Amino acid sequence: MRIGKNLLRLFVPLPALLLAAACSSPAPPDLVVITVDTLRADRLGSYGYDQGLTPVMDRLAEEGVRYGDVSTAVPITLPSHSSLFTGRYPNSTGVRNNGSFVLPDEETTLAEILKDQGWATGAVIAAFPLHSRFGLDQGFDVYDDEFPLLSPGEESARFFPERDAAAVTDRALEVWERLGQTGKQRFLWVHYFDPHAPYDAPEPYRSTHGDRRYDAEIAYTDSEIGRLLDGIGNRDGRTLTVVTSDHGESLGEHDEKTHGLFLYQATMAVPLIVHWPDNLPAGVTVEHPVSLVDVVPILLQELGYPLPDGLDGSIASQPVYGESFLPKYNYTFSELRMVRDGALKYIDAPTPELYDLDQDPEELRSLAGGHPDQDRLTTILADILEAEDPESIDLAAGSLDPEAEANLRSLGYMAGGGGSATDSDRGRDPKDMVRYIKDMDRVHGIIAAGDTEAGFALFETLVEEVPENHMALLQYAGALFSEGRLKEAETQLLRLLDRRPEMNGAWVMLGGVRSAQGKIDQAAEAYRLAGSLTGRGEPYFQMASMYREIGEYRDAGTAYLEAVSREPSNQEYMDGWVEFHVSRGTLEVAEVAAASLAAEHPGEPVVRSAYGDILRRLRRYEEAAGQLQAALDLSPGMFTAESMLGHVELELGSLEQAGDRFRTLLDRRPESTGVRFGLAKALTLQGEHDAAAPLFRQVLIERPDFSPVFTFRGAQLEKGGDAAGAARMYQEALRINRGDQEAWEGYQRVRPR
Repeated sequence: MRIGKNLLRLFVPLPALLLAAACSSPAPPDLVVITVDTLRADRLGSYGYDQGLTPVMDRLAEEGVRYGDVSTAVPITLPSHSSLFTGRYPNSTGVRNNGSFVLPDEETTLAEILKDQGWATGAVIAAFPLHSRFGLDQGFDVYDDEFPLLSPGEESARFFPERDAAAVTDRALEVWERLGQTGKQRFLWVHYFDPHAPYDAPEPYRSTHGDRRYDAEIAYTDSEIGRLLDGIGNRDGRTLTVVTSDHGESLGEHDEKTHGLFLYQATMAVPLIVHWPDNLPAGVTVEHPVSLVDVVPILLQELGYPLPDGLDGSIASQPVYGESFLPKYNYTFSELRMVRDGALKYIDAPTPELYDLDQDPEELRSLAGGHPDQDRLTTILADILEAEDPESIDLAAGSLDPEAEANLRSLGYMAGGGGSATDSDRGRDPKDMVRYIKDMDRVHGIIAAGDTEAGFALFETLVEEVPENHMALLQYAGALFSEGRLKEAETQLLRLLDRRPEMNGAWVMLGGVRSAQGKIDQAAEAYRLAGSLTGRGEPYFQMASMYREIGEYRDAGTAYLEAVSREPSNQEYMDGWVEFHVSRGTLEVAEVAAASLAAEHPGEPVVRSAYGDILRRLRRYEEAAGQLQAALDLSPGMFTAESMLGHVELELGSLEQAGDRFRTLLDRRPESTGVRFGLAKALTLQGEHDAAAPLFRQVLIERPDFSPVFTFRGAQLEKGGDAAGAARMYQEALRINRGDQEAWEGYQRVRPR
């Protein structure tokens, strides 16, 4: 068994091991990268933990290569994964926080590199911070990020947008099989989110680990990783498997509850295990410091591909960089930067810190100000930052839409546009503001618990204590808005916008507040101002909803079209636009616009799927099938497109094909009423009435107001000559949904004259 070329440069000399390595080249592998969100390295048995949480990951370490001293580039989910998959630090990618940043198209991901080499690529994502809207879907044939998204105001701690580990594993195995059908080498990225707060593992893990709720989540995730690896055949030795994390969790160390604020080892140290029995030695540990940006060059070297230009990562030992701009963007405090060289770690802050991790692994005794290596470390840091574009630091200011803000706050982030990191005043030191930050974290809980006056009083205190923290003012206005205190919310938003007129999120919220007050023209002005500050569709989608609610349908249609034109990949906006035209009976207008969008964005599956849906509703079934198949070619397994294609196949008479499609989809989504209805229709049309009946009953139990059941039943009775029965069914469908065009047309045919 040979040692990969990258390992020759990373290992301490191991001559006996080198001699024992096999000389023959192994068969090309498949690649699986597993990222476990919020996983501290020191919670794995292979990294010294004695609670037995991670037998699966520990087995991989025993059979593979364990990197013993790995740092994330940034203790925040999106920027960390961006660095992991590009091999570039956040100051190179420009992605420095959750929600406010999008990985630029100019960046090259590992998935893009492998796809260009002929691989089939897929990803299964567990939570909102890695939604495709943030750019990490680049290079993936399948990017499965279908999890519940929050709407503004749905901020309960018990409801947040993630899938648990079992659901992720189920979907990952489906995607793995789908990639295998291509006959190509497979690259699958699987993201687990369970160790992220709030910690709520299922039984028996919750009971087994008692008060150690974080540990329970890790044990649960490890078991699901085992199920994943069994399903993909990891034990056959041919799959190159990588397990790592984006960041750790403080769990109260250094007065930090979770992660993102500081750069201490509790959140910066992550595991990294590389397992490939056919090609790598077993039981080897790499001891010197490495970074997650080194993973791309390590894997490309091992797979035999050239390294692209511009990588920050390396296969050779080098100083390690890290940063967090969350304090700057969320609170207007100072950003933090870090550099490590061996055991020495320097944190650049208003009050600098320097630690010798060999002597002080818990980072309790700063040596800054008197250590002989401090100047050398600051020089290394300056060299790393030399090429940084200062303007890139300010990209996040005000660029977050309210939906994303609500989703991210539910996960413990405020996802802010609080301050500009290019201000001449660097800002307060985060470690001096721990009490303030804790108050910012708990104020929403006070309001949610019903003590609104105490919560608003605390907001006033926070705003006055740190007047430059514009995010506190935005949060205050949002809380007032949620409580229906519209005039007060408007006052606070105007106060904020007087200071920071570039904060488009504040303009969007002001539009919502003014709309709720009936100030329609002023609301529209606020939405348009927001739209002028961002290329996103959110301001126009909100404007469309406002106009639709008051019956200004022409303006609503214009705003919907602007939203989907700006973000043609946004499924929510596209669904809203199509549904608007369905309800208005203006599908012919939508078809013209959809054709134009499809011509402008031929590679966008959401557009092709929506165009197919419109054609289906216009009963242009052959054309609809073409558009829906095009969507599936662009995004294999796209659920909405595949479901609609099944309904089109029914109309085209391909009953068996449609039935098979619906059965497969129902296995994937047993909760889908539309798919269950599609299968029931297919069975009915094939004469299998006994098999269809329980499916129809289940549909009506799940959705008593599901009018298509009655419309379909009416059509069947009409076909059988029972005009009176058909009329009753059509009437029931219209009672539920007056916009059911098919029911209306059917009733006109059979109604008593």
